[in-house]
Amino acid sequence: MQGTDRGLANGVPVAFTVIGGSLLAVLIFLMDTFSPLESAVAVLYVLPLIVIAERLSGARIIWSAIGFVLLTLLSFLINHHSSHGISPLLRLIVGVAAIFVTALVLRNSYAQRRLLLGAMDSARSSENHYKALFEGSGVPLWEQDFSELQRYLAGCKKAGYPEVRSALLAQATSPTQMAKLIRTTSINLNRTGFA
Repeated sequence: MQGTDRGLANGVPVAFTVIGGSLLAVLIFLMDTFSPLESAVAVLYVLPLIVIAERLSGARIIWSAIGFVLLTLLSFLINHHSSHGISPLLRLIVGVAAIFVTALVLRNSYAQRRLLLGAMDSARSSENHYKALFEGSGVPLWEQDFSELQRYLAGCKKAGYPEVRSALLAQATSPTQMAKLIRTTSINLNRTGFA
């Protein structure tokens, strides 16, 4: 998103991508209008829509789709409306439906991407805030792994001691023995005065 604001997205200039998508749309218009093809050529407008949607905002995606629909209607009025039968009208409906469905999906994708990037920025900001608070507090942090102790306590339960207290009273274990099962995995003594 930030790349789009600066005129670049994924290393490709936004103007270059939009111009390329527009040229592709013009080629599709010419093919739809002047070729003898009797198929829903207007469906191909989803290709330039997908190309330019990666570089445009949600509202611009919808405006681009409206532009492609207008090209489809113009092509229909120039060449296809005079054909016999309902077939040209059905092709028009299929083309317009494909363009609008694709535009709505792309707009939704754009909105979801914006929400995700916003959440990531918020999480990063929050992480930096709490990291700064922690590092400035002078309180050491250490992380411990209690998995061995949990396995040991599960074994005590199987041996008939439903609680730690009952195992201690029966002298089946001791606090020192249990403490030895706790493994320290990481220590941060940064700026605490304890290092």
